[in-house]
Amino acid sequence: MEVTSQSDERRIVEGVVVGMINEPPFSYLKVDVGTGLVWLGVPSGAARVSGTVRAKNCVAVRNYRIQSIGGRLPLVYFGTIDDG
Repeated sequence: MEVTSQSDERRIVEGVVVGMINEPPFSYLKVDVGTGLVWLGVPSGAARVSGTVRAKNCVAVRNYRIQSIGGRLPLVYFGTIDDG
């Protein structure tokens, strides 16, 4: 479970989903990557709490505003779920 770097600042985020904020078209997953917690933005319905998740081609976005909570997350990785 980790956040690993790849070329062009793309990353893989892998870990256990411990929390979620749904705000279509995205779900924001709070992921325990083993060394801490990170936020991951993926298409809505792509993961569930307590499940494991692996996302690829993640791009980091700082100071991201989430309207449903009326605030900002300091860092969100946006990516696509890696099913295989």
